[in-house]
This record gives sequence, C-alpha cells and structure tokens, in this order.
Amino acid sequence: MPLFCLPDDEDEAVEMTTLLLAHGADPSVTNKDGLTAEQVARKRGLIDAADLMCGKDEQS
Repeated sequence: MPLFCLPDDEDEAVEMTTLLLAHGADPSVTNKDGLTAEQVARKRGLIDAADLMCGKDEQS
C-alpha cells in the first residue's frame, strides 16, 4: 500500500505517485478505515497527487 505512504511535500508526492502508478500501484485499494489512497491524500492536502490517483492530469 505504498500510495498511502506519500511524503508531505506536494511536489515529491506527485513524483512518487507518478512513479508508483507507472509501476502498477492500485489506487483502489482501501486501508483499514475503508479509505482509498486518493481520499487519504486529499485529507492530507496532497490534491495534485490525489488527482493523479483518480485519473486527472496534475496540470488541470
């Protein structure tokens, strides 16, 4: 569940998310609370990284 372990810095989180998704990380996996990595990223303020997880381009 590496998408749940993103750094706090947004630029680094976007870079890590891009890498993980390119190598097959599954953004639909949920944690013990039933939240997806996208939902957790949004709660942490990592909006661009979360957008990548749901298929939105980070530049949109």
